[in-house]
Amino acid sequence: DVSNNDLNSNYKISEQSVSPDTVKVTGGQKQLDKIAYLKATYKNKSKVSKDTTDVAKITAFDRNLNKIDVSIDPNEVNLSVKVEDYSKKVKVKMKSVGSLSNGQEVKDIKLDDNEVEIYGNKDDLDDIDEITARINLDGVSDTTEKKVDFQVPDKVTKVSPKDTTAKITVK
Repeated sequence: DVSNNDLNSNYKISEQSVSPDTVKVTGGQKQLDKIAYLKATYKNKSKVSKDTTDVAKITAFDRNLNKIDVSIDPNEVNLSVKVEDYSKKVKVKMKSVGSLSNGQEVKDIKLDDNEVEIYGNKDDLDDIDEITARINLDGVSDTTEKKVDFQVPDKVTKVSPKDTTAKITVK
């Protein structure tokens, strides 16, 4: 297990594995019965910011997160993690600006994408729950489709997809 404290906040874990993936645990029956799980944690504490394989120490815990004193063989394994840029999905909010020509009215606006993936630092993205698609209605006179860019907040490094299409229906 690689905790968020061990991970650079610009990344998230895409995959993790241990080798070997089985160990032999020796102890009294009472201690063995208490074991809820074994946890492998990196010995060399540094923030993980790239695909990493390093030595991890194994500890036994009960369900209340108390360490259990048992013998574990081997007591160290190779822990591998693969990381990818930190991202999260957010809703798209529409904001129309400008006005239709000839006093016409908008009947409906639909976006191809109602949700997008935003990338950046975990702490910066925690407060962002939506992103705005700004739809300029100036010059629109008939039902049409228009490419729309997203208003990207300062702390967001990338949006996927980077734009969307608005289907504007005119009455």
